[in-house]
Formats: sequence, C-alpha cells, structure tokens
Amino acid sequence: QNWLQGCTDYRTQSIVNRSICGFIPIIRSAQLAANSYRVRLVNILADGTQEIAETQDSNALLPFTTGQSWQDANGQSTVEWPVNTGQWCFEAPSNGCQAVGYLNLFDGCGAQQECVHWTVDDRHVGRLNGVGPKAVVNSQTWFRMKPCSDSIIVKVAQRKGGDGDASSSDIRSASTSLTSAESCGVFKGITCPVLAVVVALVAAVVICVAGYAVVMQKKRL
Repeated sequence: QNWLQGCTDYRTQSIVNRSICGFIPIIRSAQLAANSYRVRLVNILADGTQEIAETQDSNALLPFTTGQSWQDANGQSTVEWPVNTGQWCFEAPSNGCQAVGYLNLFDGCGAQQECVHWTVDDRHVGRLNGVGPKAVVNSQTWFRMKPCSDSIIVKVAQRKGGDGDASSSDIRSASTSLTSAESCGVFKGITCPVLAVVVALVAAVVICVAGYAVVMQKKRL
C-alpha cells in the first residue's frame, strides 16, 4: 500500500511502488503475507520525519488473507504493537467502531484524532490532526519477508523423469519455484540477488537438459 499527498485515484492497483498510489489486490497480498512474518506501517510527514510502527504478531497478517481488520467487535485492537511506536495510538471508543472490508485495518473513529485511521477513506494515516510540518504526506504498508530458503533451489533442480531425463513437468516446477523466490528479502520488493542468480542458472540447466533429451529421443526414432 502506498498513498501520496495529492493522489486522486486511491484504489486497488496491479502494481504498487513508491511512485504509484494505491494498494495491491487481496489475492496478491495473501501470497505475500503467507511468506512474511512482520508488518510495518510508515507515515512520512511534511518535514521529512518518518513515523514507523512494526509488529511480528501473527494476527497482523490475517487481514491480508481474510479481508478482516485489526479490531474486535468492540473496536479494540487484536494485534499487539510494541510500546515504543511513539505517535501510534491503536485505540478506539468501546462503541463497536470497527474497520470493515479490505484494506480497512484500523479505525480510531470520531473524536480519536490522535489515533490510527488505517483505512482507505482516511488514506491510511497514523493520526488525522497533523498540520503544517506534521501533516502526513505519504503512507506505506510493508511486509517483512521470511529469510531465503535453500528449498527453493532444491525444488528447481528436482527431476521427475523416471530415467533421469528432464520432462516438461520439470520446467513447470522450475517456473513455480522462480516465482516463489519473491519470498526472500528484507521487505516486499527487495529480493536476494545472489539466490536469484543461482535459481536462474539452475533453471537454465534444467531447460537445456530437457531440450537435449528431446533431440536425443528424435535421433533414436
């Protein structure tokens, strides 16, 4: 999710980055959330200050797969946030006030101007009453991805041909594993370049072996 001051078309986008305003579809967010273990919220103020809240509570990842929010029926937070989040206030009146629908995660509601309004209508801000240099001009939601795994390489190199020859199913397996390489990195969009190169090389070998097998089979025929 990325919102920029002046954005007039804030909605679901197929691609979101620091210059594109919007948020990814729930299907895509569910894929990323499944390979993540932290959620980070960022507010950038007019004076350049960054206000950050980050949690590794697994409940924080649920809304990205279910479309629910970070609030219970009474509007209280279902996620444990560290006490050192500074300006971030995850509180709401006990009147059933609750964010509903993707990507509405927490609504401080009404008079709670100092509290988090991480909703689409409020443009995902940590508080509503920031003015002048303390006004929010950019908000972001990030996933912290799980560490890279050697299993990605193993899966790409795996062969299914009974006689040791690579089959077309091997190539499909390689393509799937290359996609799963998106899981590695520090935050969403930052991958492990070394692993990516190794995976690409292994995939190339698999494809070459498959091609060689086809040629040899034709010669035998």
